[in-house]
Amino acid sequence: MAKRPLDPPGPVTDSLTLATKSATGDKAAYGALMRHWQQPLWRIAKRYTGDAGESEDIVQEVFVAFWRTLTKPESGDSSIPRDVGAFLRRATLNACRDWSRRRAVRAFFFAAIPFDPARDQATPQLDPNGQTNDLETLELLIAQLPTGLKGPLILCALEGLGQKEAAVVLGLSQKAVEARVARAKQMLRKNWPIAPTM
Repeated sequence: MAKRPLDPPGPVTDSLTLATKSATGDKAAYGALMRHWQQPLWRIAKRYTGDAGESEDIVQEVFVAFWRTLTKPESGDSSIPRDVGAFLRRATLNACRDWSRRRAVRAFFFAAIPFDPARDQATPQLDPNGQTNDLETLELLIAQLPTGLKGPLILCALEGLGQKEAAVVLGLSQKAVEARVARAKQMLRKNWPIAPTM
């Protein structure tokens, strides 16, 4: 899989320029920034949580928080990250971790069945033609991985970032990213022996 740049150039202008304009209250620039990053961030959240609807909410929260940060009167230029792509991806992963913690707390207090029974199924569901949807099955299994392994795997194996770029997003060393991706892949192979090569 070809590696994507950490902050891909947009059709109109780059993300840093849009963020700089947004910091002055330019809503059109922020709208363009959101349109540019909405799908990449949603994919990360969906692969982390396994839930499309919750992922939309998570991405919306990330964009609202970023807008507030950029437009705070006291923040000035210091509120604009140099690498907007890394910042937004990190914010999305952090929001996913918060979402996971909230779910775990709710499940503990309501103490009934596991909060998403579909995720407890050992065998992938078959579609009407008797075939598995590899991507859906993979995302379901990724959603069950330990928190520290999801982010590196999603960024490197599914979003196409190199380990160096993922290390920047996650605030980890490149070696740590490499180790976590390897552990995540090992766990996936164990739970899904017929998994396609990643």
